[in-house]
Amino acid sequence: MKLSPEKELALIENDDRLNDLLEQLDNGETLSQVDQSWVNKQTQRHQQLMQQLGWLDDDGEEDLLQQFEDASSALDEFK
Repeated sequence: MKLSPEKELALIENDDRLNDLLEQLDNGETLSQVDQSWVNKQTQRHQQLMQQLGWLDDDGEEDLLQQFEDASSALDEFK
């Protein structure tokens, strides 16, 4: 059974192993070659899915951030 891009993206974003390894990297720790390779594969797939869904701009930045900022600005006008 093939997952929709949204479901596959959610699985990657909620993967405990991936989140733990990314946290280790954020803390300056070095991963094993196997773990680093797996993290690279997962993050590359995440980027591919984000682009496929149109959620990244040409620079690879999340378009959602801009949408959020635009929405926040619009809400500020009502205050």
